[in-house]
Amino acid sequence: MYYITNAFLNKLAKTVKKGINMSIILPPLHLSLEVVKLFNFSDSLPLQDFFVIIDEHLMLRNEVFNLKKELEGKADEFRVIEKRILTRFKVTLSLSLCFS
Repeated sequence: MYYITNAFLNKLAKTVKKGINMSIILPPLHLSLEVVKLFNFSDSLPLQDFFVIIDEHLMLRNEVFNLKKELEGKADEFRVIEKRILTRFKVTLSLSLCFS
């Protein structure tokens, strides 16, 4: 959370004071007092919501991974069935052509 807030404060400092050189990432304590005064966290940070979103994201990524594995297995089955059908029709077509 620190890095996100730090990057945001650095960009905000660039827009508030055009003359400040913020090419090096500085901790928020080194920013101008005007910028630091804009952000006061009176309540605790909403970390629980943040962690819920992270858990949902990981759950969805795992679900996508499992679905890809399942699709890969189904594609292998399809190729095997396709080969069997092609060889069956290949044999029957060649036999019917020989007898006609």
